[in-house]
Amino acid sequence: GIDGKAVGKIDLYDRQSYVAVARNQAEKARDRLKRGKIKGRKFTVGLLR
Repeated sequence: GIDGKAVGKIDLYDRQSYVAVARNQAEKARDRLKRGKIKGRKFTVGLLR
């Protein structure tokens, strides 16, 4: 997994969310989230620069 210390601010909206992740963990987080599901649903994951 990803160290909890690598996760920062989380912004939740009705249709999207943003999670701040340390740069050295961002690609790993994205790749793992792309392969998985949350509550049985797939979702779109991307990186912001």
